[in-house]
Amino acid sequence: PKNRLGAVIGKNGSMIKLIEKTCHVQMNVNSQNDHISIKGSDDAVRQAVIEIERIINLQEDEVAISDSICNYLSARDVKVLDQWREDVPGVYVDTTRGSGKLTIRGDQHQIELITRKVQSLNLTAEKRQLSGKEVALMVGRKGASIDRLCSEYEICILAPKQDSETSTV
Repeated sequence: PKNRLGAVIGKNGSMIKLIEKTCHVQMNVNSQNDHISIKGSDDAVRQAVIEIERIINLQEDEVAISDSICNYLSARDVKVLDQWREDVPGVYVDTTRGSGKLTIRGDQHQIELITRKVQSLNLTAEKRQLSGKEVALMVGRKGASIDRLCSEYEICILAPKQDSETSTV
């Protein structure tokens, strides 16, 4: 179906590339008529068709999440979503900062597993008022200090634009 073609193609063609690699086929998408042609041995083409049908039949669910969880999961150095994708092979899970939702695509069991993982997240947040000098130390040159802390500890630090002598992070 036309509305599932994007899921079959995947982000930047990732799903088609995966099917080509695992099924040993060559695939081509005709964007004019939304058809996919598959070339390979009979068995390889059959396997690719089965995989495409599996993708088409996947369910999608959106789970409402708090802004703090959304910001945490979408932070550049936080690898929680990558870990969940590894823990539950074949599942699609993603969020966008500020969206307030987590999109999960998979079979019913996969959706339930990821939903439980989301519900089990226990985040702690702290705010601290910083003076101008502390802000400069915290941020570092071109954000290097914040980047290092976020990467090293897999945390999310939100530092608003500095409008005055003090800032809250």
